[in-house]
Amino acid sequence: MSGTKVSMNSKPPDDDRSIGQLVASATRDMSDLVRGEIALAKAELRQAATSAAKGGALFVVAGLLGYVAIIILSAAAALGLTALGLHPAVGFAAIGGAQLVVCAILAYAGMRNLRKARPPERTKHTLEQTKQVVARASDGR
Repeated sequence: MSGTKVSMNSKPPDDDRSIGQLVASATRDMSDLVRGEIALAKAELRQAATSAAKGGALFVVAGLLGYVAIIILSAAAALGLTALGLHPAVGFAAIGGAQLVVCAILAYAGMRNLRKARPPERTKHTLEQTKQVVARASDGR
């Protein structure tokens, strides 16, 4: 809360202040409090965004290195099959086919998970209830 000073130890309220002065003072104090809360939220969000960006960048680098490692290990496996006596084309085709099978399994699992995804029904329901309560309250019922 840089820049905002809220003093809890201000002088005790005088009994001779008018209602208008008390309301103005309370409004000013509330405004200072809200500004302070907004400044704190901005600082926290800025820090969270920075951490998320760094984490995302590291995750991307790890993914790229993993991708390169898969290519290198696939070539090594295919060359290993060639060293065992298979024709190079057969070795590379075998490794490529194995990777396609793994890819198909992962795609199938991903599709099953996507089909399970549903809209947030409970949230929609509670929002509708809140909307009805606010509507009734504004109508004076």
